[in-house]
Amino acid sequence: MSGKVLPLAAALAKFGVKADADTPGVALVTDEGKVSPIVKEELSRMLFVEEKLQSGPVRLTAKLVPGTTLLRVSAVQTVKDDKVYDVDYWCDNCQLFVLSPGPCKCCGGPTVLRETPTK
Repeated sequence: MSGKVLPLAAALAKFGVKADADTPGVALVTDEGKVSPIVKEELSRMLFVEEKLQSGPVRLTAKLVPGTTLLRVSAVQTVKDDKVYDVDYWCDNCQLFVLSPGPCKCCGGPTVLRETPTK
């Protein structure tokens, strides 16, 4: 699914809904204008905490929760200059990646958001 991830209040504003600015959550606004709120869990957490990933073009590998418009994300990619990048977090110390923000699961050290060209 392609589009932009926006804070939920900003996504709703596109439809004339004046939600409080502190309304929690984010949503994917697809290229076709459809809005799907995103479930916050390990693989989607980066979309909630990384402002860099909000409002820019993204591609999400996701499935709808049955009977809802809620998305469960399994992979995040960004798009820049028509090039696609896989998004993850990198630990320089352990030389490994993790899929959610926070300390390294191996050494407990810091991780940084990383975008690598898709192969």
